Amino acid sequence: MDNVAKAIVLGVKETGRHLNYNPVLIVELLVYAEDASAFKTSVELTVPRVSIPKMGDKWLVKYNSTKKDEIEIL
Repeated sequence: MDNVAKAIVLGVKETGRHLNYNPVLIVELLVYAEDASAFKTSVELTVPRVSIPKMGDKWLVKYNSTKKDEIEIL
């Protein structure tokens, strides 16, 4: 992963699975790449119930410029 970018949460879906009582979610993101382009992707995360992301939240992410579905939340 070689690029850092800003991302906005577009949506959150529950998978129905839990890990240590924390929900496993699929978070849909709109990532604004360094070259001024934007792309949509999703990432599966396990988060505490009190930290569930909301639509419109802004995150920093790392992504692979050749495989944009490889995302890491910073």
